[in-house]
Amino acid sequence: MNTFSLRYITLCFFVVFYSSISQAQELILIGGALKTCSSFSPDYCLESTTFPNDARSTTLFEINQQSLNRLAQRWPQDNRSPELLSVLKALEIADSAKRYRYTDLVRLLDTETLNLKETLSAKEWAVLLDTLEVSPLAANGQRQQEIVRAKQTDIAGSKAILDYVSNTIRATPTKHYLAITASSRDPYEASDFYTNLFDEYGLSGQWLALTPALARAVSSGKCDSLPELRKQMTQSETRERVYPERTRQEQLLCSKGISALIAKIKSVDTVIFNGGDQSLTKQVMYDPSGQAYPWLEALQSRPVIIGTSAGTAIQSGGVNQFGQVPMITNGTSQSALEFGAFEQAPPDSDCAEFNKCKDDKANRLTFDSVGGLGTFPYGILDTHFSERSRTFRLATLLNKTGQKLGFGVDETTALITKKLNDAVSFDVLGEHGVVLLEQLTPNRFRYHYLQPHDKAILNKQGELNVTLAKAVNDAKAHSEFNADINAIFSKNGFKNVVQNSCRSMESKLVYPLSLKEKKQLSILKKTDSKCISAPNGFYSIKNMVFDLDKQITREFQGEYFE
Repeated sequence: MNTFSLRYITLCFFVVFYSSISQAQELILIGGALKTCSSFSPDYCLESTTFPNDARSTTLFEINQQSLNRLAQRWPQDNRSPELLSVLKALEIADSAKRYRYTDLVRLLDTETLNLKETLSAKEWAVLLDTLEVSPLAANGQRQQEIVRAKQTDIAGSKAILDYVSNTIRATPTKHYLAITASSRDPYEASDFYTNLFDEYGLSGQWLALTPALARAVSSGKCDSLPELRKQMTQSETRERVYPERTRQEQLLCSKGISALIAKIKSVDTVIFNGGDQSLTKQVMYDPSGQAYPWLEALQSRPVIIGTSAGTAIQSGGVNQFGQVPMITNGTSQSALEFGAFEQAPPDSDCAEFNKCKDDKANRLTFDSVGGLGTFPYGILDTHFSERSRTFRLATLLNKTGQKLGFGVDETTALITKKLNDAVSFDVLGEHGVVLLEQLTPNRFRYHYLQPHDKAILNKQGELNVTLAKAVNDAKAHSEFNADINAIFSKNGFKNVVQNSCRSMESKLVYPLSLKEKKQLSILKKTDSKCISAPNGFYSIKNMVFDLDKQITREFQGEYFE
């Protein structure tokens, strides 16, 4: 088959895929860290905010002889294992009459002599937390719930997003939403937050008990096995004790069968996906063999889809004129530059969290080649973008997969995506910005940084047109700008270097990258490049270009060179 025929077939598939999704669909894709006022997060609230006395404010753990005996019985390895004995030794000093917060529990385990955070496996850590967690009961015997006061949020960027989302939901015919929290290892923990999120806006939301365990049970007609599947997939035997009404909801939804689940999804216009691990969320969309579950189309076709962090990343997928759109699942920019991208499952979550993986595996850039939900087939999505300096990892994956466009959404920021007649529009809302990368050639990329009031249009030919808002006359350069190349992989590192290029009089700045294989980063201002000052002190950027060359040709002496 010749190249033209292959491209024609791919393009036809691309058109068919688009036609299967609602033409009026709107995606609100949040990059993470949506700082919202709640009883769990009072620091994000206005000073006048109050909560009921029985509002749940934290997760608590009890360490007494009874809970330690349960832990020994449940330990994944032999109850004489060195890890268990070390845990019991560390916890023997605990006050049995006290209830501990998570940070206090970690402090007990993370002594200089034991350092258990680096020795416990993901399974052992999950069993430990699950066994010691206290059931949050109020005085009336009902479970305490996290209370959300979204309108009392004191973070302007978050408040702008919450207001926009609430208005969007209110404009739908059903004025109702379902929340899916499958991105969390414990999907029940986040259920209160998302169902209560828009209470102050007068909107009704429900938790959809579409967990990985339920997906496996209902698809196989084995709802009697749901508790055992829950135990296997979350390492939890006590969710029934901690979240009794949530596990009952899950069991009831399973017993009603697949048709009822599909009808439930189709009964609303809006679905919200939470943050966490997008690989977990994919388990409620596809079975272990990779076959789509029967309710996938119902999820794909909701008129409004909202995601935050992993809930944003999971939207990647489908097919466009450049092929299959993958989904990022793990990795850092530095590892991407040193080792490349790997089409494989991500490492265990505790591997990266506790810095335990050997041979840098915790930081490897991994991806799912067939993507996730597939509602965003325009390019590869990435989150927590500038804050975690993820430009290089997104660029590396574009190189690896041949995709042309990458979209990196900053924290407390939303990318608003709407379908037009023959195009797709992208708007930005919130505190920071969205990076749009266009792969020009291998290792050369066009870079745009869009902030609120900037806009981009992607036409049906795959051409991107970026429009920046007018400059603000009194805007000043932000004090956080830092051109230190040694910090490029740290928080806002790449963003600050590119912002510095806007301030520089030079048309080309070249930086060495301290990697195992020497490379250099060249940032170029072309004749059509624009840097427009915004109210927050940062520049919106259009048509900046950067190159990643494999080898530095001469020694770097500490200054910029051509």
